[in-house]
Amino acid sequence: MNSVTVRTLLVRGMLAGVAAGVLAFVFAYLVGEGPVDAAIAFESANSHEHGGEELVSRSVQSTAGLATGCWSSVSPSAASRPWRSASRWAG
Repeated sequence: MNSVTVRTLLVRGMLAGVAAGVLAFVFAYLVGEGPVDAAIAFESANSHEHGGEELVSRSVQSTAGLATGCWSSVSPSAASRPWRSASRWAG
């Protein structure tokens, strides 16, 4: 394979990963945030306050936190590292 073909395949793979991350974020936001908000409302209505303050706001959790989770699940470097290092050290 020449270097142009390898470069093309790598770029296509990276673009596919970015598209998968965006689709995962949109799906998780649209499908998952409603039940999570309902669960939080239920817990708030049925719990006693202990006076603790929120370290991370719910809006940050539902946007930047969700995006970070989706990115790390589809990122090639995050997904492939454990298998590479494990296969290198395995017998």
